[in-house]
This record gives sequence, C-alpha cells and structure tokens, in this order.
Amino acid sequence: MTPEERAACLDRTPEFINAVRAIKGKFTYASVYLKGKAWEKLGDPRSEVATPVVHNPYSRAWMALRLAELLKPMATAMPVLTAFQRSQVAAGGDAARQVERERREKYGWPKVNTMHEFAERAQGVTVSVPLVVISEGFEKVHRDSEQAAAWRDLHARMGWPWLPIPSGVNWLYFPAGEPGEAMADFERTISEGRGNDDA
Repeated sequence: MTPEERAACLDRTPEFINAVRAIKGKFTYASVYLKGKAWEKLGDPRSEVATPVVHNPYSRAWMALRLAELLKPMATAMPVLTAFQRSQVAAGGDAARQVERERREKYGWPKVNTMHEFAERAQGVTVSVPLVVISEGFEKVHRDSEQAAAWRDLHARMGWPWLPIPSGVNWLYFPAGEPGEAMADFERTISEGRGNDDA
C-alpha cells in the first residue's frame, strides 16, 4: 500500500467496521479487508456497506421501498369495527366489500401509510442500498398516463393504498413493464437479494 492508502485505511477502518457490523453483525477478515481496499467502498453509494440515505418522496428509491413494503403480508391488527361498519358487513354485498377494502388500505400496511404522511410534509425516508440499486431500473410514468392508471388498478385489485399525489408531482416511478408482471419481477429481484444477503 502507498502511504496515502495506508493513511486512508487507518482513518476509515473504524467507520467500516461499524457499517459492516450494523449490516452483517460481524466483521470480515483483515486480509480480505486490506487486499480488497474495502474502506474505499464507504464512499460508493451502491456498495453493500454504504450508509443508507434519506430519499425524497416519489423518487425512484422511495417508490421501491414503498412497493417492497406492499409486498409484505398485510397487518392483522386493526381497530374494532364501528357499529355502522358492523351493520354494513352484516348486510354483505358491495357495502361489506367496501368496508373491507377501506380497512385494508388504511391499516393493512402501516409503514406505507406513514410514508404517505411524511410525503405530504415533503419528508423522505431512509432506503437501503440494495433497494436503491434496484430502483435505478424503474421507468418514469406520467401521473395521468394509461400506465399510471394500470398501476392504480393493480393497487385496487391487491387492496393496496394508492399514492396521495400532490399537485406538483407529475412523474411517478415503477418497475418497467406491465404492472402485474413488473411487480412479480420486482418481488423476485428483492427475494434474490435477500437470499444473497443470507448466504
């Protein structure tokens, strides 16, 4: 190593150790660390040890986190039905389905609803590096386009809450392709990433 590399290594090693322990729970071998100049990865936002950063609402990374959360199982803890809701459910039919749909959208994915609340205040969220990398392949979709309507329809079919899009936001980002297939591909990509992390 050059004297500059040695100085950078000594300076960044504690930060690298903390980053790796936070992600993997253990540190790598010193020989691997030194040979691969792993401390240099801290400055690469695509690196597995990069520090997660806050991404703006409606950005590619923000949308990737939102969709990843929607792929998780729906929360089962929900408030008790009101007397009016109980009467609608008891009546059956469209009214009962509407109550169920509204409850799913409002309580089924709490983290997504929190993201929506933050977005209304122009606050972003922290997104992990793997999701940021995946989001780079998302396509830009105009809010009034047929493609955006297809994504809204998929949300409705799945019982997912739709985006509260403010008037200044004209572009949305989604996995490329037809929504159903695109979400299946997105889910596979996320699962493969988790599998690699677990290995």
